Amino acid sequence: MNLPRSRKDIFLQTLLPAFVLVLAAGLWFIGIPGLPVQLKQAACIVLALLAVSYWALCLVWWPADPYHRRVAALIGALCILGTMVCAAFFLLPVACAAVLAIFLFLDIRTMRGYPPDGRNWPDLLQHCALPIQILDRYGSVVYASACAKPLEQRHLDAIYYGGAATGVTEYNKDIQLYNRMFFPGVTVIQKDRRRIHTLEAELESLREEMKNMQAWIAQTDALEAGLEELRARNAFLATQESVIREKAPGIGLLLHCAAAPNPEPGFRRMTVTRANLLICELYQLGLLLQACGETNRLTAADLVAVLEGMTGAAAEAGVRCRIYQVAQGVYPADKVMEAFRLLCRFLEQLIIADLGSMDIRLRNEQNALRMLLTAPGGKAELAEAALTKETTLKTAIRETVDGVTLTVEFEFAGGGEDDA
Repeated sequence: MNLPRSRKDIFLQTLLPAFVLVLAAGLWFIGIPGLPVQLKQAACIVLALLAVSYWALCLVWWPADPYHRRVAALIGALCILGTMVCAAFFLLPVACAAVLAIFLFLDIRTMRGYPPDGRNWPDLLQHCALPIQILDRYGSVVYASACAKPLEQRHLDAIYYGGAATGVTEYNKDIQLYNRMFFPGVTVIQKDRRRIHTLEAELESLREEMKNMQAWIAQTDALEAGLEELRARNAFLATQESVIREKAPGIGLLLHCAAAPNPEPGFRRMTVTRANLLICELYQLGLLLQACGETNRLTAADLVAVLEGMTGAAAEAGVRCRIYQVAQGVYPADKVMEAFRLLCRFLEQLIIADLGSMDIRLRNEQNALRMLLTAPGGKAELAEAALTKETTLKTAIRETVDGVTLTVEFEFAGGGEDDA
């Protein structure tokens, strides 16, 4: 690296060759006493070439940047060549003026730091806030900032013998050394990773908190799902309780009517039969409530069981019921119980119409259960009387010459019969 130039260096590198060059140009005009013209001109040419060559050598030798050295050497060579050409055509003063201007311009630019000659590097790196060090090829520190930590031999071994032109070396757990080789040394930058380690610890803490938060959210979702199921269960039980509560007083009323004195023929039997059917209906609804448990679901087998229990009461009322079922699966309990109540109303209409038989068919249709209630000899009005406006089931009425069929359908709830 080049140090700041002294007055002596400026005189030897700039003023002396410039003075010799001006002297050679002046002697060209004034002449040298006692010498012929040819010798005078030759002496002036040799003196000018020596001054230009010395000046070019100074520009090449002292600047620190190899690129600018090459540029200065090229310009010096061109000036020497120009001087020789001009001297051959007896234009030495013109060549000296041009060379003087060019070399003075280059030397002033060099003294001003263009091209940079490195004279300010020591002070710059000393006060640099970046912990950086510049080492020579032997590991000695050439320049270093005041905040850079000293390197130990193990660090130098890792930097110089690590096997790569650029690499990362651990100074300690908090500092890393980033080095880059250049000819003829190496640059080392020390990076403090304490802030990064703090951020990594905070990030790990945040990840742990996020994991706990996700677990808490999962628990909250599970509790909300359980609460929603509980609400649905309570709403279902409240609905079925209201249905049973509405039907229960009818039993007492029917029995009170049956106990009336002097009834019309058949009235007492009809009243007792309807009361028996209502008692059986409420009993079977209770069995369905018990079967659905906490899941609010019932299987096709549960529906068949209450239908078979209901057929016994229907037989006592004089209605023969035949059940044909190939259904399977699990269904919403409220839909099954609504379908059962509809069947009871249909059976009540059969007794009122004095019809003596009914066919019940259960089968699966894609993702649904379909129940067909057929009353031989019945009319469409009979099925319409069994329906209510509040029903949520899919229903259809088909009347034929043989009777009327009421179709009831509701969707599959998923799972197998063992899930209920």
